[in-house]
Amino acid sequence: MSQTKPLTLDEFPIPSYEDWKAEAVASLKGAPFEKKLITRTLEGIEIQPIYRKEDLEKVSHLGSLPGEAPYVRGTKTTNKWEIYGDGGKCTPPMIDPIFRFVRGVLEKPLDASLDEIATAESVGVNTLIYHNAGGNAVQELAFGLATGVEYLRQGEKRGVSIDAMAQKLTFSFAMGADFFMAIAKLRAARLLWSKIVAACGGNADSQKMRIYATTSRWNQSKLDPYVNMLRDTTEALSAVAGGADIINVNPFDAVVREPDEFSKRIARNTQLILAEECHFDHVVDPGGGSYYIETLTAQLAEAAWTLFQQVEQAGGMIKALEAGIPQKQVKAVAAKKAEQVAQRRLSLIGVNVYANATEKPLEGKAPKCCCAGEVHVPSNIETLAPVRGAEPFENLRAAVNASAKKKIFLANMGPLRQHKARADFSTGFFQAGGYEVLENRGFQTADEAAAAAIASGASVAVICSTDDTYPEIVPALAPKLKAAGLHVVLAGYPTEHIEAFQQAGVGEFIHIRANCFQVLSGIATKLGIF
Repeated sequence: MSQTKPLTLDEFPIPSYEDWKAEAVASLKGAPFEKKLITRTLEGIEIQPIYRKEDLEKVSHLGSLPGEAPYVRGTKTTNKWEIYGDGGKCTPPMIDPIFRFVRGVLEKPLDASLDEIATAESVGVNTLIYHNAGGNAVQELAFGLATGVEYLRQGEKRGVSIDAMAQKLTFSFAMGADFFMAIAKLRAARLLWSKIVAACGGNADSQKMRIYATTSRWNQSKLDPYVNMLRDTTEALSAVAGGADIINVNPFDAVVREPDEFSKRIARNTQLILAEECHFDHVVDPGGGSYYIETLTAQLAEAAWTLFQQVEQAGGMIKALEAGIPQKQVKAVAAKKAEQVAQRRLSLIGVNVYANATEKPLEGKAPKCCCAGEVHVPSNIETLAPVRGAEPFENLRAAVNASAKKKIFLANMGPLRQHKARADFSTGFFQAGGYEVLENRGFQTADEAAAAAIASGASVAVICSTDDTYPEIVPALAPKLKAAGLHVVLAGYPTEHIEAFQQAGVGEFIHIRANCFQVLSGIATKLGIF
């Protein structure tokens, strides 16, 4: 018998990046590579479709081990973490006057509040306010670092050494929906803080950043709340992979009601499973050496350092807050985020995409405000408050659900293959706003569709077919629907016929580039729901 020589990788040529890119460009069939395969984040960082060993040549922080300065790979040689929150240890009280200052809940003058950091056992640097107000990772890092530096300076003024103050600090970070960005954020935070404290003359122990990581409130939703479990899980994993010292997982129902025993147990067990079943506590810095994560860490650190320096040039964090610099920057990013949610370019499962049309709300006592006990006092600065990305859709859906005018009739024209794609799109589009979508298998004539739409008792009719068939269908169907008092919507945006279709009675066009929330709330206003 002849023996077949086994194949080895040595027999295959190694393609260059240029070879790969040429193939990728060819597969795009004329679409621009930069627009199709490069993603620009809200941090202003361009995410490449592929990362290579050559990318690490631009990264300067490589070479250290876990537990070694600059601590990008962690401040310890194990990946053990403390479980805090519901079911775990109670979060210890931490003095953080600058956080209360920017929240507008500081009961006494800031200078007097800063006196407390000199005697406090634990001082917090809470960046959650920037995250939960809608800010990005660069802002969280930069404003957190600037706050830490402010506390070092204020401590020195009050007779507390750099080393003593630095070792009092615990930095709080929220883990967002971008899994790799969250990991990189914690790694970049340790890297930059180590360099800052070293520059201030702090010793090796003082350069170690203590990190409290918690799941994001901005991402949580009252709609389809069990999806919050999935959000919590990925966010907890990013905290673990990023090397957090303390991790808190919020119960999935925390924004809906007072958490029950089940939700508290799930929140705690999320961490226990990651540690005791997945054994992530046995792996230190699992992202270390990853071309993508190391590059992202370096990019995030560079961008945060630039913004940190801008705050320093403004006179430090307190002066910057008094001038409104961080607040304006956070609100600008928050507005972009809100627009992306409204346009469904930033997906919130169960909210603006894949809405559960048959879900029943959770029962239980309304949750206490996350800011319970805070007393808002007159402030001489612009303040920030936590928001959630799902809130506009939650409010819209509540209003629509309570209305008798929530029925949407799909005027599906032609056979299934002709109308199905746009019928499915329209169903998901309107269900995001809480509307009841009436489906059917399609109609052959405008008279049949109009009669069925009128008989359904719907307030809105959506014509679903193809751009090729619309010139024949719309002039025959839209006037009948409008005459019967229905608001007429067309699925698609056939640019050459927009004006003609509007004259025929079409009042709205829905398509992948439409601002979903704006369209749905506008229709609700026209129907008298708002």
